[in-house]
Order: sequence, then C-alpha cells, then structure tokens
Amino acid sequence: MLLGRTPLQTFKQRTRVMSLELCDGMLLAAGGSDGEIGINDLNKGLVEVIKGHQGGVMCLMCHNGYLWTGGDDKTINIRGDTYPFPLLQTIADLQGPVTGMAPGTGVVYYTTESTAIHLFSSSSDKNFRREPSLKNIHTSPVTGIRYRSGSLWSASGSTIVRWQADHIPTVITQSLTWSISTFSVTDTLLVIGCENGLIVLATYTGEVVRKFSGHCKAVRSVLFWQLTVFFFGGGNKSFPKNSNQKKNNG
Repeated sequence: MLLGRTPLQTFKQRTRVMSLELCDGMLLAAGGSDGEIGINDLNKGLVEVIKGHQGGVMCLMCHNGYLWTGGDDKTINIRGDTYPFPLLQTIADLQGPVTGMAPGTGVVYYTTESTAIHLFSSSSDKNFRREPSLKNIHTSPVTGIRYRSGSLWSASGSTIVRWQADHIPTVITQSLTWSISTFSVTDTLLVIGCENGLIVLATYTGEVVRKFSGHCKAVRSVLFWQLTVFFFGGGNKSFPKNSNQKKNNG
C-alpha cells in the first residue's frame, strides 16, 4: 500500500473548516466555525452555503437519508441529505457542545466536550430516546468518534479506543506524543489529524505508516472516500482532496 503526498484539489471555504461529510456521493458538506455549512460539488467546488448553528458546526453525519449536524450551541439538527437540505428536526439542550456523532445499529452515538460517549436509540417512527452513556474510560474530552465494521471507535488525548459490539473497550494507541484532534478509520488504516498535521497508522497494530503536512494550522477533520481518497480540513479555510492509496501488487 502506497500513500501519495500531493493534494489533487483544494476546496476554498468562507470560514475555518471544523467538520466534513459526504452526501449522495458527489456533494461534500463542510461545517464552518461561524455556524455555516458549505456544500461542495466534487467537480465544481463550493456551490451552496446554508446556515447550520449559532456557533461552530463541530460535526456532520449522513445516516439513513438524513444529514445530522452537531453544533457548539448544544444542539443536533437533522436535515434531508439532498439539496436544499431542509431542516426536519432539532434536538436541543444537550449536555454541551456536540463534538462528534457516529451511527450504530439502532443507535446514534454523540459526544459533548466531555469524557463520556452518549447515545440515542431510534425507532421506526423516527423518535430518538436518550440512553445511558457508555462506560467512561477516557481521561480527557473525547475529540472524535467513528463507527466501522460493527465497532465504535473513539479518540481522546493521544489515545484511540475500539469498542466491541457489547461496548467492551480495547485501547489501540496509548503512547503517541501528539494530541488527536480528529480521525477516520478503515479496515486497514487509521488517519489521525493533530496539531502538527496528519498521521497514518495501521488500524489494529498502531504502527506509523506515513506522516503528512498540508495546513498551516491544526487538522480538525478527516474523511475517507471510496477507500482511495481522503479529505482533511484545517484552520486555514480550505481542505485538500488528497490522493492516498494505490495497490501495490509487488
């Protein structure tokens, strides 16, 4: 597996990028520090801006035909995931600013600038009920959560934890020398954004595969697309679309 270093394309945004999510294949949503959500066509760049929150849009998630947005204003908005992304429901008065969301089986996980991971259960009538939080094993606020191959993954400080189906935690990284601000995961790679750039690790061993630079400030969001390209957003109002994987048959 080879990882390239050169960005293929850079999408300029109106404000600092806090979060990223792909919607319907060719539209990339970018949550901004001013509460706006930039909608980017992968061929054309920024094509639409919608108002999302009173404060930064800290996380985005497309799930079951909806675009979920989590804000610094302690709310989660649920929108349609195609243009014009109508607002359908708002879940307010949460425990704090919503810093991460991830879909599970019949549940949605979310974090709120604390060491805990919270969750909603969902039903066929689209009602969401708060459930007890997961066992609290993080010692600093959770900075990212992802769901992959039946497992929830969470990051805090310099540690990434994999939660098995019964919510039993396994620590994947614990001796990193930099603080994790965001991450994304596949079956083979962990891509981690931090204050110093981007680090790529082997998913289950934690071995460092490659390091990247490409932003003048911290990387705040990372997103895989079709397992061949990933996007990472930083504090300089842009995010490069970065070529990263080519199969090496040798």
